[in-house]
Amino acid sequence: MNTETQALQRVEPSESEFGEQLTSWGRGLTESNEYDAWLLVARRILNGDYDEADNSTIQSLTIGLRSIHHPLALAALARLPDNKEKP
Repeated sequence: MNTETQALQRVEPSESEFGEQLTSWGRGLTESNEYDAWLLVARRILNGDYDEADNSTIQSLTIGLRSIHHPLALAALARLPDNKEKP
């Protein structure tokens, strides 16, 4: 086998390597989907949809948004009424 043929040979990952890669990809997709969903919630907060929310809802929204370091999330946190986590 010459060097060109060796270079073109496909190398299959082991089962454990393949599983680790799938887990990594899946985690990235899940985090991305959650992030996008919370940005939609942030837009609704900025539109005033949660102006009359009760304390429990405000606390839940705060918990969901505070780990997202995005301008929309930060602005939504600041807009929530009586929010102790305002930036």
